[in-house]
Amino acid sequence: MTKLEINSTLQAAILSPGFDDIRGTASCKHWVWEAMKMRFEALDNLIDDISREYEHRRNIAEAGDRENSADPTANLTEAPASLDGHTMLWRACTKPAADYCTNASQRLKFTFMTTYPGDFNGHRTYFTPQRHTANRFATYLKHIAPLAEIAVLQMAVPNDFIESLSKNYLFSDGPSSKTWKEVVWHYRCRKTLSRLRSDMKKMCAKNLWIGHMLLSERARFNAADGYATLQSSDALMVEIDREWPKAEQWSFLNGKLRPSLLSFVKGRLGFIRLEGLLRGLLSSWTTAVLSVLSPYQ
Repeated sequence: MTKLEINSTLQAAILSPGFDDIRGTASCKHWVWEAMKMRFEALDNLIDDISREYEHRRNIAEAGDRENSADPTANLTEAPASLDGHTMLWRACTKPAADYCTNASQRLKFTFMTTYPGDFNGHRTYFTPQRHTANRFATYLKHIAPLAEIAVLQMAVPNDFIESLSKNYLFSDGPSSKTWKEVVWHYRCRKTLSRLRSDMKKMCAKNLWIGHMLLSERARFNAADGYATLQSSDALMVEIDREWPKAEQWSFLNGKLRPSLLSFVKGRLGFIRLEGLLRGLLSSWTTAVLSVLSPYQ
């Protein structure tokens, strides 16, 4: 980062010891790129906000009605903590990346929320069934880009729809451990499954991939013996109710699946919930988000 002339403040934020876990899920290059992108978006949005606020104040002054301005939070409603027959999924992202969701269309556009590189292929959208995991990522995003608007996206997917999908289960322990190591190593090295043995290529036809998140230093992926260096302990762990389970991720990979997912989410649930669209200091953001998300406690 020093060679790239990244300033010391941003370096300190990215390398903060308190976020060794989240930082280890991607390369340093990735987090530098994410931080700079979010900071630029925040600055760009701030300029737009100032312009809108100026126009709003001018209109109020001209109308002579300073007491009838709309409350921007008036239409917010609490999302349910659970929904019968549905599985709740969460994802941390920026508000610009989440702006695909509107009250009018409620359209879900995966292309604005892709992650690269990823454990189960790049250019994919990852969700987690663990709200605490999404919160942890959101906190780190806010830490490296304090002015950015950070969102925790909640999406409910019908269980019968999930059951209808073909799935890959890739966990760092148990029967799928060896496959998990091989898959995440290849994708983190930006290789393709075409280099894997033939029986694993069939995995690409599956609709939904469910498994553990990898936590490992980038240097380990350059080892000559490849994925054999990975261990079960290299999976990310998060604190949930004083316990430390491994972080899980879900990815809907098949492009043909996406219109079906849109139909189910829009037609059977009726909303995709954005939580914590706030600006400010990390402490303010954390307090506000926990307040907004209080139904999920």
